[in-house]
Amino acid sequence: MRTTGRIACVHEPEMDLPLIVQACAEHRFRVVFQQFHPQTELSGAQRCTNALQSGAEYGNERRRAVSCCWSSAWGSVVSVVEQRDVTLSEAQIAEFRQNGIVGPFDLFSPEEAQAIKRRIRRETAKPGPHFESEGFRHLDCPTVWEVSARAEIVERLAQLLGPNLVLWRSQLFNKPPNEPNRELPWHQDASNWPIAPGNTVTAWITFDDATRESGCMEVLPGQNTTLIEQREAEGFERFRYQADLSKLDLGSSRHVEVRAGQFLLFDDLLPHRSGGNTTPAERLALAARATRPEIPIATERFFDDYRVLLLRGSHEQGVNPIGPPPIREVE
Repeated sequence: MRTTGRIACVHEPEMDLPLIVQACAEHRFRVVFQQFHPQTELSGAQRCTNALQSGAEYGNERRRAVSCCWSSAWGSVVSVVEQRDVTLSEAQIAEFRQNGIVGPFDLFSPEEAQAIKRRIRRETAKPGPHFESEGFRHLDCPTVWEVSARAEIVERLAQLLGPNLVLWRSQLFNKPPNEPNRELPWHQDASNWPIAPGNTVTAWITFDDATRESGCMEVLPGQNTTLIEQREAEGFERFRYQADLSKLDLGSSRHVEVRAGQFLLFDDLLPHRSGGNTTPAERLALAARATRPEIPIATERFFDDYRVLLLRGSHEQGVNPIGPPPIREVE
């Protein structure tokens, strides 16, 4: 095992799993085992290089995570993360069930968030061959995938959805500076998706401060129990439909301000909207959508080589095409 501050990478393919667990325990790390698609495994050297690069860039020797190891014999990804609390309390789980949203939680420092944002900008400068400029970029941009797969997010998602998780969609939301009219109407995500309602939880990660002035989310807590009728939306560039406002209690709305480097978790039935950005700085956020492997997705609405990525656990009961995460080139 190699360690860099609080970053560790297991790279001895001849070691068996009990020895790895023991070695990690001695260094105060815990090990999370994930089944991995055996036909798409990287070489051990490549995967260890990726792990150390990710740790060095996104790590912090006081509190940050470690990434992964490889072995053709095991057919597994072994994620090694610093031992720390990345779980929801019983009260937080109850809050999510009742309100449809919980958070914010710390993920990065504001300085780390800006560095990651710059890397995302570089990686998404050109659209991929099958991807929108801001959608599905977890499939071709390593940084979008790495952020979405952080233990701080995934372990909390597992408490809400179950031990086996896939990432089925992602989207970057950019609010340019000084555009007060770039609003999103009241809507429920489940109304527009090719997946049955009640099966998706979104991790909403922001790389800039999301305030009222910069267009933070406004939500209707507790109104996440059923799918609301839609009607045609007028005056919204990216939305053809919005929730029927007569079915909503707008008097209970709440603005959710989130600091750069934090994230929220919310379900697909939560009514929400966002205002425009009246500040001189842009506001970039990432929405990572997770579900269980056994939940069918109408993939024909996407593109030919659409696939889900395994976030946690096993895909043994999976019904959707699965593929490998994007590979970070050795620099």
